[in-house]
Amino acid sequence: MLPKIEDIGVKHLNITEVEINAKNFKRISALLPEGEICQCGELQLYDGGLVYDIIEEVIRKRYSYSVLDCNCFVKSIQRTPGKWVFHEDVKGLCAEY
Repeated sequence: MLPKIEDIGVKHLNITEVEINAKNFKRISALLPEGEICQCGELQLYDGGLVYDIIEEVIRKRYSYSVLDCNCFVKSIQRTPGKWVFHEDVKGLCAEY
């Protein structure tokens, strides 16, 4: 998709995580049984660093658009600098699903 994004003239590509909720948990857990989930307001599927791989590829290929990391922790830091919390242990967060 990165070359197509270049071709259509996108100026900024904002990348976020997938939000986990009662409607999508079963399907996502079936597709990605080893997927990591973090909590930052809502439950999010951790991208495993994919956004940084995309940023590196855009730089390497010299595409003209920027890639913005809009994950929940970045957004949290932007909204309330110095007041975000990282949860190291997320076991049981989706127990109700």
